[in-house]
Amino acid sequence: MTEDNSSTHGGSRVTPPNANPENHEPTRQGGSRISLLKRLLRAIFPARADLHSHRRSLLLLLISALFGALIFNQNYLGILGWIAVVPLFIALHDLRGKLLIWGILGFGFIWYYLGMFWLHTLVVFHWLIPVGVAAGSLYMGAYFVLFAIPAAWCCRQVKPVFLPWALATCWTGVEYLRNFTDMALPWNLLGHSQAPWNQLYMHLAAIGGVSLLSFLMALFNGAIAVLLVRWSAERRLPGRFAPILFPPVIAIVLAALLAATILAAGAVKHRPTLHVSIIQPGISQLQKWRAMMGVSTDTPEQAQQRWIDTETLMLGTVGDLARDAAHNDKPQLIVMPESIFMRSGFPFATDLQQQLVALSRQTNADLFFGADNLLDPALYAAAVKEGQRFLLPGEEPTPWPLAKFPLLTSDTGTTAPDFDAVNRMVATVAAWHIKRDGGLDTRVYNKMQLVPFGEQIPFIQGLDWLQKQFELAGIAGAYRPGLENTIFEVAGPASASSPAHVYHFGTVICFESTFSYLTRELTRAGADFICVLTNDSWYDPNYAISEGGFWGTLFRIPGIHQLAAAGPKQHLAQSQFRALETGRAIVRSANTGISAFINPNGTITKALPYGQSGTLSHWLSLQKNNTFFVRYGEWLGRICLGIWASIVCLLLLARPKNSGSRFALHK
Repeated sequence: MTEDNSSTHGGSRVTPPNANPENHEPTRQGGSRISLLKRLLRAIFPARADLHSHRRSLLLLLISALFGALIFNQNYLGILGWIAVVPLFIALHDLRGKLLIWGILGFGFIWYYLGMFWLHTLVVFHWLIPVGVAAGSLYMGAYFVLFAIPAAWCCRQVKPVFLPWALATCWTGVEYLRNFTDMALPWNLLGHSQAPWNQLYMHLAAIGGVSLLSFLMALFNGAIAVLLVRWSAERRLPGRFAPILFPPVIAIVLAALLAATILAAGAVKHRPTLHVSIIQPGISQLQKWRAMMGVSTDTPEQAQQRWIDTETLMLGTVGDLARDAAHNDKPQLIVMPESIFMRSGFPFATDLQQQLVALSRQTNADLFFGADNLLDPALYAAAVKEGQRFLLPGEEPTPWPLAKFPLLTSDTGTTAPDFDAVNRMVATVAAWHIKRDGGLDTRVYNKMQLVPFGEQIPFIQGLDWLQKQFELAGIAGAYRPGLENTIFEVAGPASASSPAHVYHFGTVICFESTFSYLTRELTRAGADFICVLTNDSWYDPNYAISEGGFWGTLFRIPGIHQLAAAGPKQHLAQSQFRALETGRAIVRSANTGISAFINPNGTITKALPYGQSGTLSHWLSLQKNNTFFVRYGEWLGRICLGIWASIVCLLLLARPKNSGSRFALHK
């Protein structure tokens, strides 16, 4: 008898719904696709039950992430940095697997999104900026995952006495890791939260850079977290808490004594040696942008007139401020900001060069300023093969010939500009020096550390064809990195009894002031002081506020307005740490602020507030002694990175013997 899968009811045959494969094949395929999608989502994301059972740890991550909006605004809330990551470290004892990865990624996203919320002010220049800020925050948040996975393993494997040290080591190692690749961004490290209020501990930068301060703060956070976790598990503070808390406290106290010693040694008065003036033009970046890119409602004649009017305003403002500084203060050097002129190819602007040479002679002062450069592509390609290099003490920088506008000669002998040849030239962001007794200096500094997506497209250097496609599409990335730091010379005041002494200085441009290795190498090459040329006028929430709309309304809200205006303050703090690390005075000139003189002890002696126009003058106190950091660099960051890498290797090679936490929050 043949079996029949059909069933009967009341003598009539009832066919099951799946009996006809032709009619129901799409249903089975659709069900398979849905099932596959569900399995994929389960494999990627944590289950809802896990989210619910670990909701307390996820709440701790959120609390810790919100500290990112508080501690990096360069105010007294920076003290919260000493407890900011305690909730994060507690959560690491409880989270595992997918929940750990996604939880930490979310924490890192919020931490960076709030800490660098001020990047949204660029929305007036391009509507896609909010998407870029979110993507960048997600990318930077991934660094916390690199920290959290080995740190969570340490929470299971390391004894409580040593656990705070392991957490601090992993934290500092991953912070140092952010100095590398084309996407490097060592901004808002934990130690940066102490500027400018914690003048004592900031002096530790002379020993180990920002890494030393970050390490001590992470160590204290880790000790508090371990004690709280054990108290949560045992409902009382353990009797053996002293070995956990006392060593970190002793280390922090000893560090304070060391910082106080450095502070006292730096308090020795140095003889003022060089008189320098800073120019802060205070010209709106939005006005410059509209002059360069045009306004949709302008006719060609109006667009050209807008450009002429803006350039005339910039040149007139610079000239007036320079003459005022010369008349009132008689400086030997006048320092101007990055991108002080709108010309895209300064070597070709011979009329502008002549005006500046005349201004230098009129003010009897050297001029130092930022303007874009163009280099011969063949010479640049040859230099690229040799790679980036840093000058040795007393070594002369490689001379680059000043580019000349290429001309085409026709058969009839007439000449015309060869714009195709100009487009093939290598564009760099550069700093120029005009001597009062020698004209335009042959030494030029071309910016070495470019802004990702602002000045270069990361990871495509050397792929010229792809780079060109991005440039033709109007996407940022038209600049190439410089290949060598540069030391400039300026003559000090002369007297009847002694000739003018020659002083040496180096420069970093804008984003470069974030990188300690650049100012360290300038100091090692013999710089007596360092100029920071920057243009923070991009990051002004008032542009959006004046235009109204969603972002303008949002930036008006108290609290959010402070987040949106934090960029120039955070950038200024970077220069303070560079002064402390190198023991060199910093001369910082910004287009709309914050311009400042920073002494070798990291103290801001004079500053012009953001949004103002004016000049600052100051006698620099210079010193020749090299700090421990200048001699040995990021020694602590390298050690911590090496230990972090070793832990990662152990984690990858060793089989997990116990998935539970030694100090689990839930028994």
